[in-house]
Amino acid sequence: MEFFENSDVIEKLYSQFGLCVQGHTSYVCCLALSCDDKYIATGSNDRFIRVWDLQNQVQEYFLEGHTDLIRSLAFSPDGKYLLSASNDTTVRVWNIIKRQNHAILQGHTNSVASLSIASNSQFAISASFDKTLIIWDLITFQSKHILLGHTNFVSCVSIAHNDKFCISGSSDNTLKLWNLDNYNQISTFNGHSNIIYSVVISKDSKIAVSGSADNTVRVWDLDKKVQRDVFKSHTDIITCVTITKDGNYALSGSYDKTIILWDLEKKMKVNMFQKSENPIFCVTVTNNGKYAVSGNYYKVKVWEIESGNELGEMSGHNQLVVGCGVFYCDKKVVTLANDNSVRVWDIEKKCQSLILPGKSFRITSSLATSDSKLILSACADRTIKLWNGEDYNFIYAFGDHKDCIQCIAISQNNEFIISGSIDSTLGVYDLQSFSELSILTGHNGRVYSVIIIENDTLAVSGSDDTTLMIWDLSNFSLKNTLFGHSGPVYGLASLGRNIVSVSYDCTLCIWNIQLNVCEYKLTGHNNCVLCVCASDNENFVASGSTDKTIFIWDMMIKHKKHKLLGHENSVSGVSFSRCSEFLISCSYDKSVRVWEVSSGVQKYVLFNYNVPLWSVFVTKDDKFVIVSADDSTVHVWDWKEKLKVKVLSGIQSIKDEIMPHVELGFLF
Repeated sequence: MEFFENSDVIEKLYSQFGLCVQGHTSYVCCLALSCDDKYIATGSNDRFIRVWDLQNQVQEYFLEGHTDLIRSLAFSPDGKYLLSASNDTTVRVWNIIKRQNHAILQGHTNSVASLSIASNSQFAISASFDKTLIIWDLITFQSKHILLGHTNFVSCVSIAHNDKFCISGSSDNTLKLWNLDNYNQISTFNGHSNIIYSVVISKDSKIAVSGSADNTVRVWDLDKKVQRDVFKSHTDIITCVTITKDGNYALSGSYDKTIILWDLEKKMKVNMFQKSENPIFCVTVTNNGKYAVSGNYYKVKVWEIESGNELGEMSGHNQLVVGCGVFYCDKKVVTLANDNSVRVWDIEKKCQSLILPGKSFRITSSLATSDSKLILSACADRTIKLWNGEDYNFIYAFGDHKDCIQCIAISQNNEFIISGSIDSTLGVYDLQSFSELSILTGHNGRVYSVIIIENDTLAVSGSDDTTLMIWDLSNFSLKNTLFGHSGPVYGLASLGRNIVSVSYDCTLCIWNIQLNVCEYKLTGHNNCVLCVCASDNENFVASGSTDKTIFIWDMMIKHKKHKLLGHENSVSGVSFSRCSEFLISCSYDKSVRVWEVSSGVQKYVLFNYNVPLWSVFVTKDDKFVIVSADDSTVHVWDWKEKLKVKVLSGIQSIKDEIMPHVELGFLF
């Protein structure tokens, strides 16, 4: 037997055994079925395309190359290519036989939302947020024509099976029919009262079915150019529609977490699949009309259409795989991942054979004591990890939380720490004995952030329950609760006698904790704000967001000073250098970047890693940066010299994590 650790595990198992153990790690946005019903391709916000054997429900291979969310997929009917459309503004052509990128189609200036391929496999059409549709020649891989007419984002497109026309849907609430011989607009269909997310043409090219954010499914007569039917059973946005090959039925998926089967002749709902625990983002149906495949958060599921029963789920971890054990004699592989599961794989059959409860290993936050003698990390395995800051040896793991630890704070005197957890509590621990001093209860949701202020007399925590709570550390009691945000509070920073909080509601609040009021609310981010820090001189605050931007705020005038652009995914951590001249950031894009505060210019990328990064911290002596990673590692860098000092692992032994599972006794 052998045991392996870190993110190279995924590639090793794939190259050595042909095992694809990693499923999607973010929501599944789109899927496509091969013409022979053998393969399902899925695209995700994790930027991967995964191709699955539909019958055996196992992953065959994966494709990577897109730099943003993948919105649409389509197999060419001749079986040569798979096309993908992405928020990165490109359409990629993948050679199915060689399993590699064949061409990149560039021409759109905004996200590409949808794709459709002609029945003769000679051309494809893409729809984009740039309000255009582009017709691509699949022989030369060049643009043939651009269709103009929509007044807002074009969100979906479908080519008729006779290849004579296509239909497009838009956030201008209309559908447009286009002649593909002369590229003229034939007709505009009105009826939907909100963005149209999906449209599909029946195989006989006589009707189209559309789904919209107005919660309706509509059927359109393409000969008479009129609306034929309206179906109104969904209670939320309809994200996807498809038609069976015989044209008798349609399926629709929705944010209301259901898939509905419609009889197009009888004009009625036939069945509702209600077992999904999350919104449905995409759905398709097999050519024989017996099965449907859907995608939602992380999962790809197969359904029997007649009964509405769930038949299975595509196998694979839906969070990062961090380690494995290979048992050569038994021809088994055991994998550990951040999705709280342990999975057993059959090397010969290349399939998943057993799922056991496990835990997550992600490092969510890391800090150092003010004298840099200790490094502490909060881990999703419910423990706080402690390393020697001088020789980097592991010292101890402790904690008594019942769920993942999201945040930690160290007292100014280095004598105690406070941790916040998904279990809605905060733990206070003595840093010498590691004993528990108190458990602070009061929040009604996950605790995402905590800071210690006022010479170690007070702590402030931010939670999923939208509140900030101020704790008196002399008696470990709740002192005050602050209300002001309308979403979870993800980050906190101390700003002299004030504190700054950031939230899912896209705002920063500056609080006067003597008066317990929000004195200023700063706006500018267009998506949730994940992290915040204040400069030591208290002149600046920096905030990082899922909108991929960093804002530097001038605290003298309470106004934005710079908008920093460069990260390609959510900004998860920010920290000022102690001289306040530089800002260091980390991101889910797997990079750490250094910015000049005065100019807002990126000075350099400190390092790129191969998994998302969760937090960044600059030591008190301004020498080192400490970065937390998704694969249970902590990275120590000399940021001025651009030198990697040490990589610490939160997993002391993959073997010791696997062996205690009694259900795996047959392997030992």
